[in-house]
Amino acid sequence: MSRIIRREAKVPKVITQENAEFPMKICACGLTQQFPYCDKTHLTIQEEEGKLYEYYDGEPKEVRVEGV
Repeated sequence: MSRIIRREAKVPKVITQENAEFPMKICACGLTQQFPYCDKTHLTIQEEEGKLYEYYDGEPKEVRVEGV
């Protein structure tokens, strides 16, 4: 499955609750295979700031936007 993801967050959202067994980490990068939970895929991504990427089967490809 291919998709374009606008990734701005670099870490998951952590939700804590009193008496919880563990905090929940909600994916904010959009690349997790365990949606909506973070599987730490964001730690394996090496992107340059200000560039746009497309992902095909988890592999990044830089997208060049004309006229921007």
